Amino acid sequence: MVGTTGSAIALLGLMLLLGHISWRYLRPVITTLQAPLAAAGGMTLTLYCAHIWFLNSDYDIYSAEVGYTLQVIAVLLIGLAWKATAGKGPLETLVAGVSGRSRSWVATKTRHKPKPLPVAPVSPAIPRPAEPVDTTRTPLRSVRPGRHRRSSAEFRPKWPRRTIRRWSFRSRTRFPRRKPPWSCRRCGSPPRSRRPRKQPWNSRLSPQTGCSTSSPKKTRMRNRAACFRLFAATLLVFALAACSTPPPPPPRPLALVYRGPAACSGCAESVATLLQNSPSHFRTKFVGPDGDETLSAATLATAVVYAQPGGGSLDPAWRKMRKYAAIIQDWVRGGGTYLGFCLGGYLAGATPGFALIPGDTNSYTDTAQATVKTTDDTIVTVRWRGQSRHMYFQDGPVFQLRTGASATVLATYPNNTTAALATTYGRGRVGVVGPHPEADQSWYSDADITNPDGIRPDLGYDLIETTLISPSPPRAPPPVGQDRHLPDIFGKCRAPC
Repeated sequence: MVGTTGSAIALLGLMLLLGHISWRYLRPVITTLQAPLAAAGGMTLTLYCAHIWFLNSDYDIYSAEVGYTLQVIAVLLIGLAWKATAGKGPLETLVAGVSGRSRSWVATKTRHKPKPLPVAPVSPAIPRPAEPVDTTRTPLRSVRPGRHRRSSAEFRPKWPRRTIRRWSFRSRTRFPRRKPPWSCRRCGSPPRSRRPRKQPWNSRLSPQTGCSTSSPKKTRMRNRAACFRLFAATLLVFALAACSTPPPPPPRPLALVYRGPAACSGCAESVATLLQNSPSHFRTKFVGPDGDETLSAATLATAVVYAQPGGGSLDPAWRKMRKYAAIIQDWVRGGGTYLGFCLGGYLAGATPGFALIPGDTNSYTDTAQATVKTTDDTIVTVRWRGQSRHMYFQDGPVFQLRTGASATVLATYPNNTTAALATTYGRGRVGVVGPHPEADQSWYSDADITNPDGIRPDLGYDLIETTLISPSPPRAPPPVGQDRHLPDIFGKCRAPC
């Protein structure tokens, strides 16, 4: 605040100093440079309202620097063009008219009426004796009623004699002395001053005498009509701007994120941030025991995506999520999208889990030739779409698909086991990942580890977008009521808990 105030005062002082420079070679340059600034300063209310409207419209698609530069250029050009053609800004004219009317009304109501002066008593007139009529003199010429004979002194001008030329050397004719030059064309009265005064553009007064050429009633009606036209033009401009505004974009899709005892602290918030910053720009809402709403069929019906974040061990989490299994299965089968991160990937399996993928899950640390043998927080190397990448890992799952299962494998571990995939379930879609693409800087700082690739959420975005537009053909859902026990890859069948 202090820096902004100081900059404004310094700029104001600089402009005042430039206004006092009178060098004949530099003055035209300064005047030219100050003309756009002066024009924009004469319509600040209009330009500020246009600036607020632009910032809240869909046309503001530029970055901060580019948008600021374009707005400054537009303000200078529009102000200069408006000043040269119309003069005062539209909103400034409207405010000035309203304030002028209010001031005149208040002045009329509060004007002090002078008290009448006392009238002195008049003595009765003494009649004069009538004069005798001289019949020997020639009678005077009759005068038309309403006219009287004026002396030659009344035809003389009301200003000094030296200002009237008595003789014209070019035409050798006398100027008429009955009416001085530059008198009022309507009433013939002499001017009030030697220099004609300047009148407003809407004035109907004589520029020399100030004599009104129209009645006060006509003047009031003319001013009202001008204000009405100005108000109508302002409304028309705003109406055209509103019509030219593109329709508002459709509301962003809603994504539900589970938050409760089956999720770790901070995992739900990281998944929500990943969904919000993804190319689809989801709106997020937390559901579950610790969320904003309960996890139910009615809540899932309002969303496009349901995300299950990471958490603790599988068996305790399944005991807390078992009551939601049928609801989630029916919603995904009807066209919903399920995203599972780490523990959410475990729960997408069948033993135990929601049985949303064509196969089952197992711990990556228990597979043969695994590069990670600990359950601590660490970094794991994966091949994501053929490129080697490093990801945050903490005892994540490996996805074991059935032979001939339809799925899009996005990433594999170094032992060629599946680390991330996208598939379908009924009319819905399922995307799961073993590592944590949603991990931010705080995760690495708490675990005191470093990612060689840096903190890059592009893998999480790829998982979300691939799942939403999964090209895999939909597979037929299992019949209602059929047991969803899936055989393990080792040949034995494991029923859910």
